[in-house]
Amino acid sequence: MPQLIFKSSIDVEQFAVAPLGMHAYVQATAILHVWCVILIFRGLYRIGKATTIPPGLAAAVDSSTKLYMALFAIQLLFYPFMLNMEDSVVLVLQLSSLFILFIELLLIRVLFRLSLIV
Repeated sequence: MPQLIFKSSIDVEQFAVAPLGMHAYVQATAILHVWCVILIFRGLYRIGKATTIPPGLAAAVDSSTKLYMALFAIQLLFYPFMLNMEDSVVLVLQLSSLFILFIELLLIRVLFRLSLIV
């Protein structure tokens, strides 16, 4: 939602010259996004534990949560270092965003699997 009001993406070509406030804003919105997704994962895990679902589904939610947190932690950890890296290294580090998108698509899949059971 904040991206609709305020441009919060930084192009790779202009990554180092973007104002520090922009970087702080991008980091803050990314952390808020992660927090919301983790809360959704936790809620799904509790729903899975409370109902009689196959143990594989609860394990899938748990492993997806851990993988999502690990990938996002790596991305947030290396974000400040990307200011001084070459563009090719920045592109490699931004591939983690594609993996995070894949995990978020798995979240939607888990929602559909839970809806069939509950």
